Amino acid sequence: MMKYNQIMEKIHVIPEMLSRLQNEITFHLNRQVRARRYKMAGIVAACLALVISGTTIAYHSGTAWGQKEPKPPIVAVGGVQEYTSIKQLAESLSFPLSVPTVLPDGYAFASAANQFGMAVVIYSNGNHQIKYCMGMEDAALIGNNHIDDGYEMDSNHAMLYDDTNRGYTIAEWQDDAYSYCVISDVPLEEEQWSDIVEGVAPIE
Repeated sequence: MMKYNQIMEKIHVIPEMLSRLQNEITFHLNRQVRARRYKMAGIVAACLALVISGTTIAYHSGTAWGQKEPKPPIVAVGGVQEYTSIKQLAESLSFPLSVPTVLPDGYAFASAANQFGMAVVIYSNGNHQIKYCMGMEDAALIGNNHIDDGYEMDSNHAMLYDDTNRGYTIAEWQDDAYSYCVISDVPLEEEQWSDIVEGVAPIE
């Protein structure tokens, strides 16, 4: 400690050295102040960018601050949307829907669906089902491949397929604008098919 004091006593700070030391201290202090200012400016700029981008998004989405964003429309998975009534199905289609008004005893509406723009209605009697399809042009007939020749009915010139000793399981027909297909999981007699085909009419 005595040696330190002796050395310090021999050091004489002249005014020039003191001035340079003060200038260095001032320079470093100014750099720190500027750095803090730049940091604050960066934070403010980032906040402004967030506010501007949020406002832009709200404007383009048709919503304003404080308002709830509208729920997106329900998009059917794979282009298929199911409904709980024929009326709901009809409202989803781009064409006026017609459905069977006469069915075999015991059959009633079970479900409905819009399958890629084609109407599909299922009727059931609890044990068996009848599937009705209607589409624009030949949409309801696409994919229906038949091995045997069909039997042409007088009713709307509909074709019956899958001839068995007990009856038929498929009826198909077409008019100028639409195609129709009815599939039963049990054979029906020709008279029953005639009632179904002739009974297809626009829904009220």
